Amino acid sequence: MEIEIITREMVHTLEMRAETPAWSAATAIAGICTRISEYLQEQKEEPTGVPFVIFTEIDWKRAASDGKLASFIKMFTNKWKLIVGFPVKSQMQGSGEIVQGTIAKGRYIKALHCGPHQKSGDTYKAILAWAIENKLNMKNESVEFLLNDQRTAKPQDFRTEILVPLVD
Repeated sequence: MEIEIITREMVHTLEMRAETPAWSAATAIAGICTRISEYLQEQKEEPTGVPFVIFTEIDWKRAASDGKLASFIKMFTNKWKLIVGFPVKSQMQGSGEIVQGTIAKGRYIKALHCGPHQKSGDTYKAILAWAIENKLNMKNESVEFLLNDQRTAKPQDFRTEILVPLVD
């Protein structure tokens, strides 16, 4: 797996926040993507990229020490705090729960996860080990770009670009 540091410019977004148990996250994400897509169509606007999910409030030190059993239990007991959205060409007004936002400019660790989301923990472990080895400090969030249409692709064919912002 290739892991690297990239620099990204700030991106305007339309997004919604959600809090959901891990086991129902895929359904919540799909529903939010549909709502934002419909809103963009109503506004006669197109997204400028693929949908994204920002996972907030990640405790990297705790994640590094959790074993498989602890991770499994968290799927049923923890709620994930998410921001789900689409990049847009400029600041756009949202409506109701759909709000304007941004993905911050900065340096990110980047890795490509191939396969079902249930196996993305392996990619995150590799990112974490790489960050520790390279003495990098990560912010407490990650951004996942859903590179193919996960409503129609088979889970083994999912491609997800994972970015973890670095503390400057």
